[in-house]
Amino acid sequence: LMINPRIDVWKPAQDNGTFRGNNMAFVTSKAMIELFWKNDEFQKSLNNKIAFFSEELDKIITQYPNVLLRKKGLGLMQGLELGKPELTEQVVANCFEEGLIVETCGPMDEILKLMPALTIEKDTLMQGLAILNKAIEKLEVAAVSKASNL
Repeated sequence: LMINPRIDVWKPAQDNGTFRGNNMAFVTSKAMIELFWKNDEFQKSLNNKIAFFSEELDKIITQYPNVLLRKKGLGLMQGLELGKPELTEQVVANCFEEGLIVETCGPMDEILKLMPALTIEKDTLMQGLAILNKAIEKLEVAAVSKASNL
């Protein structure tokens, strides 16, 4: 966070934001820029991961139209909208059982928040997507089973 010193006038404890004056974050950010963006290799790799991730999420959405409404987001920060918080909670629990931590977001926590690291290896990304797919499949099977019992 960069603020003009003229307006950077705070009383003690008045501003305690997470990123304010964090020298470790400044040093880390500088090193990251120098390491990862010294040329276009990292960006090219990242673009490939983003395209792969987006395509795989589109496949998952197509595969489970009874559960998933749509994908939203940008780059590797994506969300899958389920529409109902209870469905999202179940997918989160299913993922956790398989070792994948997924968060929720949205006004009612109706969206799965997916944010893999920019440095994630493709194999690890594929493993996470497989767990996500399995978690949604469990939900789909339960929904179809419940509907057929009615």
